[in-house]
Amino acid sequence: MIPIKEALKQTLSIAIDQQRSKSMAVKIDIDVEGKSTPWGIISFAIISSGFGVSIYYLLPLALLSFDFALLISIFFWILIGLLVGCILLAMNIQYLIEKLVVTVCLFWIKAAIRTIVIKNLASHRIKNRRTAIMYGLSIAFVIFVWTSMTVQIVAADFERR
Repeated sequence: MIPIKEALKQTLSIAIDQQRSKSMAVKIDIDVEGKSTPWGIISFAIISSGFGVSIYYLLPLALLSFDFALLISIFFWILIGLLVGCILLAMNIQYLIEKLVVTVCLFWIKAAIRTIVIKNLASHRIKNRRTAIMYGLSIAFVIFVWTSMTVQIVAADFERR
């Protein structure tokens, strides 16, 4: 094959280093007799159960008893859950979005340069992920505050009339 294509398939430090072996290491975690407790799965199950109880029991209760404070707080937590779900979805398809953006924005550039740009994005993925989470949370906060302010203004105007 062409040497530059082989070099582009690897990270920069591995492609340049000629003295080390080119074989990659494999990390294997062994769970002996199931001793590790999956706290992430347990906490997700508890949070999901809480959302289910609030939607199927507390939401109809709030509607039937005209408890608007409970209704607003349930809608707030549903919006928070929707926000977290959208951020998790964006984190999971981040690579596809990066590849799509590079292809659309750099369609006239050679494929080798696009490959370098994609590898550069991959090397900064953790920092980009943190930035995307902070951006998503800040935009969601601004939208939530704007919506709450609009609802309060309309409610105050309705009460005044």
